[in-house]
Amino acid sequence: MKSKTKAFQGGVFLGLFLISLLMQMLINDGEVFFDASLYWELGKECGWSVRNMTSAYRGWLLPFFFSICYKLGMLFGKEFLGYWILSSIVFAITFTILFFAVSRILEFEKDDIFVVLAGGGCGIVFWLFFRGLFTYPLSDFFAFFLSLTSLILMHAILEKQTGWYIKAIQAFLLGLCLYGAYNIRTIYLFLAIVGIVLITIWQIYEKKWIQTLITVLCCWGGMAVCALPQMILNHKLFGVYVWKVPTGDLMLFQLHCGISTGRYATYVGDMALYAARGMYFEDGSGQAILDGLQLAEFTSYGEFFSLILRHPLDFAGIYMRHLLNMLYPFYPNQYIKDITRDKSLLLLVFYTILFIAVFSFVHSAKLKSKKWIWLFLILVPCFCILPGAVEIRFFIALHFIIYMYATLGIKEFITQFRMNKMKYMAGYLVGFLLYIAYAGMLLATAEFGVALINP
Repeated sequence: MKSKTKAFQGGVFLGLFLISLLMQMLINDGEVFFDASLYWELGKECGWSVRNMTSAYRGWLLPFFFSICYKLGMLFGKEFLGYWILSSIVFAITFTILFFAVSRILEFEKDDIFVVLAGGGCGIVFWLFFRGLFTYPLSDFFAFFLSLTSLILMHAILEKQTGWYIKAIQAFLLGLCLYGAYNIRTIYLFLAIVGIVLITIWQIYEKKWIQTLITVLCCWGGMAVCALPQMILNHKLFGVYVWKVPTGDLMLFQLHCGISTGRYATYVGDMALYAARGMYFEDGSGQAILDGLQLAEFTSYGEFFSLILRHPLDFAGIYMRHLLNMLYPFYPNQYIKDITRDKSLLLLVFYTILFIAVFSFVHSAKLKSKKWIWLFLILVPCFCILPGAVEIRFFIALHFIIYMYATLGIKEFITQFRMNKMKYMAGYLVGFLLYIAYAGMLLATAEFGVALINP
């Protein structure tokens, strides 16, 4: 990277850091709710040792990170200051260093300076639609950060020509990141599985026998090191040294709940306006399937797959609606304080970004390209959580890709728009009407009342 590009990247990093920090200081009023409150209290409880923790359900890594945030903040007498600073650093790294690397992996052939500026724009858009992930100490963005780092390390191991000792270090760091992402959000276990299988098969296919042995062993070594605190915590609480994060039957619960729930959110506003903290957007087809069988819960994964085999097209429709429902960032605060707020501007802005992103994706698509492998890896956690009771924060990887394609494809879009104005305007208008029509249908399925786009 040229020195001029590095200077631009440094400037964008500083700008994103300051935007995030200042916005958090202005918005955050010290309130934390539900998951965010639990994470923060675990962090305060953790201190410098995981042995201080009284729960292993949320893993050890994020509480330990929040412990550092808390201690840093208390040095200045402000409980959340350390979190604001460190989360802003992670945010800025993601949309400068990681964004640049991922854009090259996905084969965007753009000028370095343009990519850096696009990363800054992508970060601002992401903050607009997902600011609650930063104003509250939630887990999603930190797991995503580690997943992108894992992707970059995998690409370096498989595609770059370096010495075996460099690849050994990269593989060890990869193991740390893969287990770390899983420890923060357990759905990333599937990324770890796919990632290890990929680096193994890829290198065997290329007949790099020694390199395969070294990188796979070092990757497992990194995972073992990152898992050690979890094993210590599990032994303290349950008397066994195991590396897994204990979640009980959470996955079975998610699979059952996801059949009748098209989308989930958490409400923290006036109970007179909405009667429950859990905001379920109901799926009538899924509920009819469960009611017909009087199935209150799954006791095994066999029951779940048996149900899919009995209703294959119904389930295909349910899960496709799950995906569509993730394209409506109605409530960027994540915790909903005002269900009645006007949603039109957010929907208009997001749809415009989506329209440009789809154009960019189609325009740059090449059937024979390795980028499909890397794109799939980024989206693995989204695919795997799709059958559950989905929340939009679980799909930040999908939104990251949408914003990346939109910001990096804006030049080509403008050029084509100028040449075909009527065609693009007609396509935009028809698509927007369909988008808004579905938005109204989705909002009408809220369990305890209809939420309007324009209240």
